[in-house]
Amino acid sequence: MVILVCACLVNMVGCSGRNHSSSEDGEADTVNDLDLDTSLDPDVEPDTEPDTELDADAEPDTELDAEPDAELDAEPDSELDAEPDTLGFVPITPGSFTMGSPTSEPGRKTDETEHTVTMTRRFEIMETEVTQAQFNALVGYNPSSFTSCGIDCPVESVNWHEAAAYANAMSLSAGLSECYTCTGSGSGVWCVPSTSYSTPYDCPGYRLPTEAEWEYSARAGTTGGTYNGTSTLTDCTMPNTVVDPIAWFCGNSSTTTHTVLGKTPNAWGLHDMLGNVWEWCSDWYDTYPGTVMDPWGPGTGLYRVARGGSWFDDAGNVRAALRSLCPLDFRCSCTGFRLARSLP
Repeated sequence: MVILVCACLVNMVGCSGRNHSSSEDGEADTVNDLDLDTSLDPDVEPDTEPDTELDADAEPDTELDAEPDAELDAEPDSELDAEPDTLGFVPITPGSFTMGSPTSEPGRKTDETEHTVTMTRRFEIMETEVTQAQFNALVGYNPSSFTSCGIDCPVESVNWHEAAAYANAMSLSAGLSECYTCTGSGSGVWCVPSTSYSTPYDCPGYRLPTEAEWEYSARAGTTGGTYNGTSTLTDCTMPNTVVDPIAWFCGNSSTTTHTVLGKTPNAWGLHDMLGNVWEWCSDWYDTYPGTVMDPWGPGTGLYRVARGGSWFDDAGNVRAALRSLCPLDFRCSCTGFRLARSLP
């Protein structure tokens, strides 16, 4: 079984590559070392067998309908597209899509089992990754390694808790309810989802997108490895006519992040959904369910999901279906985030 865990070069970018995690109550969990693909993270040594709950079926469920639900429009409403609900956010119309990847897709991992997902709730998602300027302005510090890239480059070296705390700060500034309960501050903050809401979708404030929201948004109605088609190249080789126009990856990044808005967006106007930095999602990592509506992952877990690949990753990891699992306190110069919010 091949699963991607926190793909980031430890020596090069000063990342914490330990295979450990923490529970929601703040107590450290003992985690079996994983039989994972760490080819992109040579200083992380996997030790033993994976947790059986993390095991994934390598073959897609053939009983699932891979076609979008004809009754639901997977394209954003043109009126909504023209009038975003929040500056810097793009409203997304509900619909059905095939989450995961076919077994024939180059670079595919075994936890990408195809299944049909229906999103029934309208939401909005940030047009870009959160920038260093945005993060610093709201929470008062900039943890990024690539400060020389500039304040319009994505904030990185943030762990899951810091991303959740930023979402709370956004909610407070907008007069919305907070989606997380946080203690501490700065790089020492610790957050858990608010118990006031049964699911992430129920919170009216800003939050990290669910994994399904992220992939639905990244695909923007497409079905290939990326929203620009499927790359047959899975390494850093250039030219790469599929990945290069839309994403910063190891073939074109010069080993650094880049200013947001610098690559071609997808059909829904979203930039850097692939490449530049990995993006934290709200879900605990687990195997995919079958056909499902508004999924948000299991109630507990060992790792949170990150999506999209980064400046460090090869083309095989810069795909809409790729999943990375990371401890909540993991921080790396290849990991950032963007926010989402449920809409009425």
